[in-house]
Amino acid sequence: MKSLQKIGVIAATTVLNMAMSTSASAADVTFGSPAKFKGTGCPGRSTVEVVGENTANLIVLFGQYDAGNGKPSASGLGRSACSFAIPINVLRGFQISAVTVDWETYTEGRGQLKRKFFLSGRPWNNWQTTNLSSGNRTVRDNLVHASFATGCNGGRYTMRINSQVRANSGSYAAVDSVDLNNRIIFKIKFKKC
Repeated sequence: MKSLQKIGVIAATTVLNMAMSTSASAADVTFGSPAKFKGTGCPGRSTVEVVGENTANLIVLFGQYDAGNGKPSASGLGRSACSFAIPINVLRGFQISAVTVDWETYTEGRGQLKRKFFLSGRPWNNWQTTNLSSGNRTVRDNLVHASFATGCNGGRYTMRINSQVRANSGSYAAVDSVDLNNRIIFKIKFKKC
């Protein structure tokens, strides 16, 4: 397991960055504090640290979002899951045109990353599954959702994320690494109405 003895827990980083296609100030469009962390990979807020609430950049550090099947893991499980919600505050006169999510993963052996996104209760699509093999890998999701383009009145949206990581026999898989070089990056593009 990649440097786990140094810290004792896995720390994944979720960095929420905005790539804006307009001249709107980053201070005018913000992410709220992620909420309702649930699952074996993030069992309650006590295993998650949030930095940068109500700003354009949000970092979420997970304490045990990994899986080991015949190899040690912080979660102690062969499959670990995490679900949470991210409020997105949209400035009046703007729409979100796309969301890009980069999942930075680390695997020893073979594993699997599954994820599903919802916007205000409506799913983007079915579960997306990516098979993982040894090493670091970036898994990219390019999301477009009609719910973002319902008008120009701005408002607050809630994006829910359900995800899970699974390790095959004799393997280890994580959505992170101890050195914090791996992370989940959310990029949101806005357009003027």
